[in-house]
Amino acid sequence: MKHLIAIVLWILATLILSIWGHWILGLFSSLLIRPFYRVSPGRAILTGLGVGMICWAIPAILINQANDGVLAGMIGNLLTIGSANAVIVITSLLGGIGLSLSAWLSAMIFRQDILLH
Repeated sequence: MKHLIAIVLWILATLILSIWGHWILGLFSSLLIRPFYRVSPGRAILTGLGVGMICWAIPAILINQANDGVLAGMIGNLLTIGSANAVIVITSLLGGIGLSLSAWLSAMIFRQDILLH
C-alpha cells in the first residue's frame, strides 16, 4: 500500500509540474519523491518507466482528442508510422524512458548506503 501511495503521489507531482510548469519539469519530479520513497536503482527504472508512460500518455491522449487526431495523424504520416495511436504510444514510451533515467539518477543520488555515512 505504501508503494501504491508513493506511485500515485509521483504521478500527481509529475502531472502538476508538467502541466502548470514546463514539460521538462516533469522529469525532475523523481527528485522530489525519491528522498521519501527509496527503492533500488533497478526498481526505480521500472517504476519511472511506468509513471512516465502514464504521465505522457494522458496529455497526449487529451490533445489528440481535442483536435480529432489530426495533428498526431499528420505527424504519423510525416514519420511514416501511419497511425495517430502509434504516435501516442511512441511519445509515451519516450517520456517513460526519460523519467526512468531521471528516477535512476535520483535513486543513485539518494542511495541508502551513502546517506547513512
